[in-house]
Amino acid sequence: RKAIAKKKRDLMASLKNKFVAGCKQNEVASGAIEKLWKLMDDAGDYSFNKSHAVAYAMVAYQTAWLKANYPVEYMAATISSVMSTKDKVPFYVDVCSRMGIEVLPPDVNESGSDFRVVDTRIRFGLTAVKNVGAKVIESIIAAREADGPFTSIFDFCRRVDSQQLKKNALESLIKCGALDSTAATRQGLLAVMAQALSMGSQSQQDSLSGQGSIFDLAGDEGSHQVHDPDIPAGEFSSQELSRLEKETLGIFVSGHPLIGLEDQIARYGARTVTELQEVRDKTTVTVIGMIGKIKRLTTKKGDPMAFVNLEDLAGNTEVVVFSDLYSRCKDLLVEDEVVVVTGRADLKGTDEDGNRDAKTIASEISQFVREVGPAGEGDGG
Repeated sequence: RKAIAKKKRDLMASLKNKFVAGCKQNEVASGAIEKLWKLMDDAGDYSFNKSHAVAYAMVAYQTAWLKANYPVEYMAATISSVMSTKDKVPFYVDVCSRMGIEVLPPDVNESGSDFRVVDTRIRFGLTAVKNVGAKVIESIIAAREADGPFTSIFDFCRRVDSQQLKKNALESLIKCGALDSTAATRQGLLAVMAQALSMGSQSQQDSLSGQGSIFDLAGDEGSHQVHDPDIPAGEFSSQELSRLEKETLGIFVSGHPLIGLEDQIARYGARTVTELQEVRDKTTVTVIGMIGKIKRLTTKKGDPMAFVNLEDLAGNTEVVVFSDLYSRCKDLLVEDEVVVVTGRADLKGTDEDGNRDAKTIASEISQFVREVGPAGEGDGG
């Protein structure tokens, strides 16, 4: 019992002969002896007392039932529970995609603080947006509930507390697409953002000081109409829009560059980032992903090397590129480049949650070549 409870593998191994001898003395069949020993030996790796095991079994049953019967609500709650862990949100968004559940970008007219169900889809929570804090989220939701949907960026800035709505928060909301429902382009919204903030702040100051227009004093509400400035109609390219989403949400929502390439990636025999955590340490692996941040440095010998963040649909991982390989592939180490990495899995470390932290020590890096099928298929969109 001590060997199993304390996971003492050496002690467990030393007891086998004694166990087998005792079983034979009691005329236990040899097949049963081996089966019983294997059960106990396996328990030495991972086991619970009965009450703990029952509690886990109940939670497993309950969550499995919820996922089977209320998959959209279950996944919305699951993603909300991991919003503070940067690597978990992309993983569960990818799970939603494989389950056929669409995850929509944030929207000031629909989003709550957490991820929420809208019809049969999941809407991003505003808490997930960079630079957007709890106070401004409370103000957005309160204004929306009091007076209905926001019709423009100017309407938004007039109604949301200007003390909470700072420039960096509004900029992030625009970049991630949270104001797309006002029917203006993100490029246009950024162009008038400063003006909208100024007009909104002035409107709220006037209201607090009791000032109003001459029409208000006359009580003639129908004789005038506020005309907001025009918003330019130009828009960023789809690639730039995706980049802005990644910048503000830490994930591509509208369209990841690897979407549509899953079958091609599978033909390489590549593992996903999450699958790396399941392999044995020092196993040779192939991973395909898009290069994110690159940290270049010099070794004590004066040779260049790099730490590269590689991202696929399930998450991201670190790739270590030592100097001998760096000299051969440095031209490929460019942000947003999709590459094929072959190397050795390194699972010695753990992340902030205590999970295995999988790195790859690269031995080869090459450009991922998209296959072009009939009628343009396979170009990754």
